[in-house]
Amino acid sequence: MEILKIQNLSKSYLINSDRKNEVLKNVNLIVDENDYIAIVGASGAGKSTLLNVILGFLNYDEGSVQVFSKEVKDFTDKEISDLRSKKISFVPQDLIVFPALTVKENLEMKADISGVDNFDYEKFIKKYDMEELLQLNSAKNLSGGEIKKLMILRALINEPELLILDEPTANLDEEYVDKFLDLLDELNKKATLICVTHDSRLKNRAKKVYKLSGKNLSE
Repeated sequence: MEILKIQNLSKSYLINSDRKNEVLKNVNLIVDENDYIAIVGASGAGKSTLLNVILGFLNYDEGSVQVFSKEVKDFTDKEISDLRSKKISFVPQDLIVFPALTVKENLEMKADISGVDNFDYEKFIKKYDMEELLQLNSAKNLSGGEIKKLMILRALINEPELLILDEPTANLDEEYVDKFLDLLDELNKKATLICVTHDSRLKNRAKKVYKLSGKNLSE
């Protein structure tokens, strides 16, 4: 089953009234159920832009982007919001946490948004071998690696069918990276994975590798 189908996608940013910066041109990609895709390319090539188009955060100029067999542009705001809270999860490159909340509250809020009943905070953290987060309280004092782990946990609460990750190994403690890559392999048994990465270790684990270069995507 096709999870994602992109045909002849083009995306540009308006610089001024008569000038555009074209980032993506005639991009094509098909992602099937339980694929594990790595997307590589130089910084600034448009990898994050591509992910944000897939997620419905950015509009596109031309072409077609279908997620779960429906054109992204045809989703209502509520439909795309429901999709991102229930069937899709995203771990962005930027470190994003709600600093006014505790670690527990950050996770409980995502569980509530995703409609997860009877969320067991301790059991959930132990399931993914991140028990050190149980010793932490305020989210505002977390290190970069701890924030990234919290972001990964938030993304797994809804047990997504499609998991999209932008530079997921960045900021992770070096000793945790191999465990995290093993976790991705395990998640891929039930979920489809799309990862943007510069990490050769992740690239070597993926089932398919695509390179974004010259505004286009090639395998």
